[in-house]
Amino acid sequence: RKSFEFRSCETEWLKGTGQGGAFAMEREPYPTDLLDDEWQQVRHLVISYTRFGRKRQTDEREILNGILYFLQTNCAWRMLPHDLPSWSTVYYYYNQWEKDGTLNHVRSILKR
Repeated sequence: RKSFEFRSCETEWLKGTGQGGAFAMEREPYPTDLLDDEWQQVRHLVISYTRFGRKRQTDEREILNGILYFLQTNCAWRMLPHDLPSWSTVYYYYNQWEKDGTLNHVRSILKR
């Protein structure tokens, strides 16, 4: 009889996301990923605190990491690594944050 290893369904919750339901993904960091102190400086710009609508399924920090990866590597949207959020999600927020000036504000804080 083979023994199977079952993993717990519990996941590590991200602290301070304001979403109360965002899941942390375990992955190797990319050189373009935000450091913890950088995230603390810009998180208030990208986290939405609305009482209406559906809660976000994707972590804002990972979305921003995807945008920073795209900007640094100049890759095609569909060529974003699979351990980042889907290219369509990253592309959607890139367009939204570019239009409303959020991305420019993030860049000025990070000075990348």
